[in-house]
Amino acid sequence: MNLQQTTALVTGGASGLGEATVRAFHAAGANVIIADLNQDRGNALVAELGYQVRFALTNVANESDVEQAITLATETFGALHIAVNCAGIVEARKTIGKVNGEYGPHALDAFRKTIEVNLIGTFNVIRLAAFAMEKNVPNADGERGVAHQMAVFEDATHDLPGERSLSNSAAVLRLEPGPRRAAPSGPDPSGGRTPAGGLGAHIHNDWVRAGVLSYGSAPDFPAHDISHWGLLPAMTLRSQLIATQSLQAGDSVGYGSSFVAPAAMRIGIVACGYADGYPRHAGSGTPVLVNGTRTVSVGRVSMDMLSVDLGPVPQAGAGSEVTLWGRGPGGAVLAIDEVAHAAGTIGYELMCAVAPRVPMRASD
Repeated sequence: MNLQQTTALVTGGASGLGEATVRAFHAAGANVIIADLNQDRGNALVAELGYQVRFALTNVANESDVEQAITLATETFGALHIAVNCAGIVEARKTIGKVNGEYGPHALDAFRKTIEVNLIGTFNVIRLAAFAMEKNVPNADGERGVAHQMAVFEDATHDLPGERSLSNSAAVLRLEPGPRRAAPSGPDPSGGRTPAGGLGAHIHNDWVRAGVLSYGSAPDFPAHDISHWGLLPAMTLRSQLIATQSLQAGDSVGYGSSFVAPAAMRIGIVACGYADGYPRHAGSGTPVLVNGTRTVSVGRVSMDMLSVDLGPVPQAGAGSEVTLWGRGPGGAVLAIDEVAHAAGTIGYELMCAVAPRVPMRASD
């Protein structure tokens, strides 16, 4: 991994494993922030290793201390790219035994301090470092970027016989075809030669794996939906209303009464549930089409039924067509990605989860 021009924050970096980590990063060309309470040892390391290393007096369990260490990284070196937690303490004591010559139970304060440093401190650093890293400028041609990875693949396979395939559906869609470049050489496979805009033909290679886009699902949803890519659903799950109910304000719907009507409303009961493969964890507000009109589910999904709000479709009644995902009447479309997103999953899972008891029909 190329660590040149990266910045790492190492907690507990003034001694032991932390110090070894600091030295390894420094030797690889990275900038390093030593976050530790041992100020003398930390400053000694800075004096030894030079301008690429800085020390921040840091109690990892203290939010302000960690924020200041991260600020030191971003203001001194421009950004924070890596965080390594080496800070930790341990006291070798029995649950019951002698402490300072007195027999008794393990000191609770000592245990509490260990938890505070080792657990809370570690999480404190992770959350604050991640928040800072989220602001970093994307590096598409860096070590984790498409350009570099494709250059490595090209370097390893350019002289092998046979056809090659590497790209998935997201790469097929997001990288426009461009001129195929020559095989890279030299110690750095990326060589700085491959702008992202010219990767298309190189990504496509000899074969491509269309993947989920073949079924009309956007592999990068919610960043882009199927209309952005010009895709149409290849699978439709549909049912119908088997009953309607009129609710008053305060009436509840479904197991656990998770949905309570805010005002008088009319709902429909759909003959579809988790035994059919509809996601049980899809909560109120999951999109549904009734007679081609968009509405939402209300209450929990049960084994054989779910409920929908009929406010947007007052004319709907028993027998009205319900599209759980796919193509509805009048050209209406409900992308499977929207349903999956509302249920906290992905379209792949819903496509694979439709139960055998659901009648299947294939059409051209």
